[in-house]
Amino acid sequence: MKIVVFDFETTGLNPQNDYPIELALLITDFKDTHKEYSSKIKLPRGVKLPPFITNLTGLTEEDLQQKGKDLEEVKQDILSLIDIEKDLFVAHNANFDLGFLYHHFGIAPKRFVCTRTIEFLTNPHENCSLKNTYARYYGEKEQTHRALDDVKMTLEVLKSHFEHHGEYAMVFFVNKIVQTPERNLVFVPENATVLDFTKKFALKEEKQ
Repeated sequence: MKIVVFDFETTGLNPQNDYPIELALLITDFKDTHKEYSSKIKLPRGVKLPPFITNLTGLTEEDLQQKGKDLEEVKQDILSLIDIEKDLFVAHNANFDLGFLYHHFGIAPKRFVCTRTIEFLTNPHENCSLKNTYARYYGEKEQTHRALDDVKMTLEVLKSHFEHHGEYAMVFFVNKIVQTPERNLVFVPENATVLDFTKKFALKEEKQ
């Protein structure tokens, strides 16, 4: 099984209104890393990079303009590396990354796993950010908020999930995403099952 771990850095949180500025892919079968891909992405003309994104990632508009690729060029790079029918796509908070993959590149993988969803379902009382999830398994590590670094952290988290839950149990998490009270889903893939934890249920009283 070929696993594609991927991550976007973006201008904001909404895949329909914001833009990708960096993408990284790491293709593996767990035994070996077959391919690493990372590219900065040029912004469309007239789109500005918010200062807080520069503060978070260290990326500047000059970086993107001078070293970035056009969206179509990045799309062709992606398609040369992946098989959307067979590969398992993995991201932390996958609805976010899958949203940018779909809205800006028209790519919709058939199978995905969200490591944030796995962590939420198996450690429901813990903070499920990538930084905190990684720390639970490997200890503290500074998060750079650069795409390739985040991809490598996500892969290590995925490996720990496989070790803790087993391959057969991991099948349950394929194409599952959680809706939580503190974070709305910005995109729902067509093939996804949403586990809604925003609703509260009460047992009906039995009639006497």
